[in-house]
Amino acid sequence: MNLWMNGVVCAVILTAGASQAEKWSIVLSSQHEEDAANLAVLEDLQSAGKPYGIEFEFDSEGPNRIVVESPSDEGDLDPQGFEIGSSESDDGNRTLALRGGSPQGEIYGLYWIWDRLRVYGEIPEINTRREPALQVRLTGGENAAAIRNALRYTATWVTGGNALSLFPWEGIEPEDSTNKKNREETAKLVDLADDFHIKYLIGCDEFTYHEEYLKQMDATLTPEDPNLWKALQEKY
Repeated sequence: MNLWMNGVVCAVILTAGASQAEKWSIVLSSQHEEDAANLAVLEDLQSAGKPYGIEFEFDSEGPNRIVVESPSDEGDLDPQGFEIGSSESDDGNRTLALRGGSPQGEIYGLYWIWDRLRVYGEIPEINTRREPALQVRLTGGENAAAIRNALRYTATWVTGGNALSLFPWEGIEPEDSTNKKNREETAKLVDLADDFHIKYLIGCDEFTYHEEYLKQMDATLTPEDPNLWKALQEKY
């Protein structure tokens, strides 16, 4: 009997919770709705809100709204900065007005709302103006997941790959074929970073040589040989 009653109580609670979903509309200008970074932040907001019964959509009809305003022409806000203000109507519906210094700043503002949701388990009242202390913020971008995290945490540059694994060793196998595949995979990551308004940096801190390459460049492996430095410049 007790088990049956407990089951009924649980069912009532679950049903009640499911009927009280909090809906938020994200209102963007039409050209921004297809921006890959905005689509990514919408997915992250949906995922973060789901455990708390909060739903997000790109729409203008929901009771609660995040209105992304067009950047001001006055240039009073850093391009990577944003400001958010909260208001509430007489019927209890809420609005967050977000203005970024550029589309990039708008994305960072939406991710600030995402961050506050994860901290509080709800959309709190937000009244803030935030501008970065550093324009260049670098993190790893070795794969798609890392680049997605870079977007979430507002990195402006990512580094991934290695110049040594990308260099076209023309006529030298298997290095040339291997590096061609590496370039194709890296190009996908560069495109993804670009879609997220992030710059992609290829790194390297050494000169690796190949005997055949030195022959092609008529170079010897000695610092006094000017052709060695020509070979190095050509490679990078």
